Amino acid sequence: MSDKASILGPRGQGFDKVGGYEQAADDAPFQRAHATVNALERLLGGGEAQPLVPKPWRKAGVAMIFLFPAIGGLLFGVDVGSAGLIVNQLADDEHSGVEWSREVDENAVKSTITSASLLGAFLGSVLVFPLADVLGRRLEMLVGAVLYMAGALLAIMAYMLSDAGGGITLLVLGRVVYGVGIGFSMHGAPSYISEMSPSELRGALVSGKELMIVFGILLGNILGFALEEDEGGWRWIYLFQLCVAVLMYGGVYLLPPSARWLALQGTQVEVLSSLRVVFREEHLGRMAADIGTQVEEARGSQAAAPSSFQALRDLVTNPKLRPQMICGIGVIMLQQITGQPSVLFYTDTIFDDAGLGSWANIVTGTFKLVMTAGAVSLVDHYGRKTLLYVGNTIMAVSAMAVAFAFINYDAENSSPGQRGSIILFLITFIGGYQIGFGPVGWVLISEVFPLEKRGQAISLAVQVNFFLNLIVTFVFLLEAQAIGNTGTFIIYAVLLIYSVYFVYKHVPETKGKSLEEIEAVFRSRSGPPELQEPLAEVEEATAGDTSPRGA
Repeated sequence: MSDKASILGPRGQGFDKVGGYEQAADDAPFQRAHATVNALERLLGGGEAQPLVPKPWRKAGVAMIFLFPAIGGLLFGVDVGSAGLIVNQLADDEHSGVEWSREVDENAVKSTITSASLLGAFLGSVLVFPLADVLGRRLEMLVGAVLYMAGALLAIMAYMLSDAGGGITLLVLGRVVYGVGIGFSMHGAPSYISEMSPSELRGALVSGKELMIVFGILLGNILGFALEEDEGGWRWIYLFQLCVAVLMYGGVYLLPPSARWLALQGTQVEVLSSLRVVFREEHLGRMAADIGTQVEEARGSQAAAPSSFQALRDLVTNPKLRPQMICGIGVIMLQQITGQPSVLFYTDTIFDDAGLGSWANIVTGTFKLVMTAGAVSLVDHYGRKTLLYVGNTIMAVSAMAVAFAFINYDAENSSPGQRGSIILFLITFIGGYQIGFGPVGWVLISEVFPLEKRGQAISLAVQVNFFLNLIVTFVFLLEAQAIGNTGTFIIYAVLLIYSVYFVYKHVPETKGKSLEEIEAVFRSRSGPPELQEPLAEVEEATAGDTSPRGA
């Protein structure tokens, strides 16, 4: 492919040369982005020896397109990690800091507050489905940041009220609004990072969002531990969230819209200007041409814009998308139904029974952070499938060990050895999740779907994720009562063994491939059976081109 970029707009216009993006530089979003990345490069590059063969990307640009979207994940994690403090303080008249806590039912407060943000996140993922490709990834994240700010502000206002009805109503409303912000941010961030990242770094950067969520959970645990004896300490959590949400909004505001989303909208003049924030100029032509080819194929296969219901039906029933749906949504489903939400719940319960609550949560959070950081550093070296094989195998063995350790378990009369064994294997189970399903699931979701369906597909994945999280957490207690902890974890072990086979059968290795090459892998799998190429052969063929790729 030549260096000419042939990104065609609605009227068939194209770029005559790479320098064509210069005429878009007058636009404010690109001016801000270019000025920021240039300033960061000067800051980061002072006195640094330049490599003989420079990488095709700019370090400052890569840092920008990862860090600001990933703050949305941090805010999600802080909400999860600090929920225990908020619930416990509001259930304690001495530490709640509000008069209305005496007038509300303790159990109702616990169940309502813990589920409100999860409900909001599910609602947000439903709302974003028809809006994703209209708003674009950048605007989605800006909306998410505004919702984070509004939710935190409502919760702070709840602290200021003396009326029980108004106080609890504002608090729950604030958590629902905050949850809707989670839905928007968890959709926009992986899409944006994936579409703007170099292919060599895409796995690490998208899974880095999971690392930020885990770091946020740990930070929430630490804040909860620090504030648990402070009367009304929960309000400082929301003030912290408000400040970080303002930082997220300001950072995302500096970013350009996603180049691939711009191409899909037909705003071809701006595509190269967006790419220029992350990539060096000599690599822009080929990248723009590859994106343009993908967009032309997408336009050729698309009819008029369907309704939301039609779009969802097409996504689920279209045979051309079936391999991607099985791979992406299947991994997200297995991520939840193999028991991770309930394992976290049970770990907290056992720690509380042992009198180790707050300290143990911090230790577990630190362990999760270390394991996730290791996975992030390895995902682009060893690949997605390898990490899924290793992580899921660890989870399966741990689940089986937990099942045996729970035989004849009695919370009040269990021996230290039995309790210690359960805690050990639950922690290794969590470690396996943080190696495989945790970071890799969202990497795959952001990679495997074609450009024109990616926004809707990630929205569906977020819906499935939050819905199954809610269901598994609810069903776990009933399941454990009906068949016991041993039976429950045996079921998880069987599902995890199946998940290893599922990865072998349905998940291609996407390491080092551009998004356009990944689409080609799945396109070869979506035709009639007699025309489908074996998955390994397709992967080998697309891996044969070792020339540098931008995204």
